[in-house]
Amino acid sequence: MAVLSHPDAPSPVTLRAQTLVGRSRSCDLQLDAPVVSGQHALIRWTEKGWELRDLGSRNGTFLGGRRLEPGERVTLKKGEHIGFGEAEPGWRLSSDSPPVAKATCGALEQVSEGGMIALPPGAEDPDVILYWAGDVGWVAERAGATEPAGEAVDVAGALWRLDLPAPAESTFEAQAPSVQTLALRFAVSWDEETTHAAMVFRGQETPLEDRAHHYLLLTLARQRLEDRAQGLNESEEGWVDQEALARGLRVPSPYVNLQVHRARRQLARLGVVDAARVVERRPHARQLRLGVRDLEVVRI
Repeated sequence: MAVLSHPDAPSPVTLRAQTLVGRSRSCDLQLDAPVVSGQHALIRWTEKGWELRDLGSRNGTFLGGRRLEPGERVTLKKGEHIGFGEAEPGWRLSSDSPPVAKATCGALEQVSEGGMIALPPGAEDPDVILYWAGDVGWVAERAGATEPAGEAVDVAGALWRLDLPAPAESTFEAQAPSVQTLALRFAVSWDEETTHAAMVFRGQETPLEDRAHHYLLLTLARQRLEDRAQGLNESEEGWVDQEALARGLRVPSPYVNLQVHRARRQLARLGVVDAARVVERRPHARQLRLGVRDLEVVRI
């Protein structure tokens, strides 16, 4: 997490995904100096890093001694000095690490794992799952349906405040596996009673501990491979209606949601940075598909 430090501050300030700076009591970083405006500046996380913007303050925002134009946006770098209302560089960006996605409710805090936040914490069958869905941004998934995530979400009558930064551009190019860089291998018996699954990343195969949800993933993998063989565009591969999927698996539709969550959780615990996207959902439609493109199915 990024940190602002000041020689006169009692402790460093950890930046939220959006940190409002000013004299107003509504500001995340409240400064009492008379040269500071009520809502002076905004520091926020973007896909390219931390960004500083002056909000039309009376006495200006300074970066490295240069006064920013009102509304001007600049990318911050570790070690740079910032002045609010005066050129004197009192504040220093001592760390520029990405923020952590989290949800808070009073003293409770739940941080993301595998690129997702499941609420309420510790639930085997969570009411709401929040995750980054690429171009769509952060979404809230509830009972198999998705919608754009806002600043807060109601979970069983409790209001959770959301702090959901966009992942850095380099997040999914790191050493850890992602849905785009891993492969899934399925081995299924002739009677369809036994299914083994493995994750392959950079040539190394990791067997997945056998779970019932592997047959759901296998079914979705088969649909995606079948559509590919028929020449469908990649964006159209593998989509199935949830009710039809549930009927084919002979399970209630809500049980499909539970199995999807368990599959995501299993990959998250193996370090997949965007495990929530192992199963993708279409907004405003009860359709889903396997998010992994590199697939293999063999008989045993």
